[in-house]
Amino acid sequence: MKWIVVEEVPGTGKTKRFIVATADTHADLGWIRFYPRWRKYAFYPNSGTLYESDCLHDIANFCADETRTWRTTKKRVNL
Repeated sequence: MKWIVVEEVPGTGKTKRFIVATADTHADLGWIRFYPRWRKYAFYPNSGTLYESDCLHDIANFCADETRTWRTTKKRVNL
C-alpha cells in the first residue's frame, strides 16, 4: 500500500480490528472491522475524509483478504 497503512489493534474481541491511517503523517482515516450482517470485513471511514481510487482499491483488497482469512479459519475451527 502506497498511501495508507493498516495496523491491527490488539485484543479487540472475536474478530480483528484495524486502524487505517495515512502513510506519511499517520493521520487517522477510519477503521476496518467485521460487519456481522454481511459476514465480511468492512471499512468505516472517519467523517470528512476523502479517498482516491488507489486508496479505495487497497482498502477493498485488504477487506477481501481478511474476510477470506476469517472464513478459512472459521471452517477449520468448526470441523
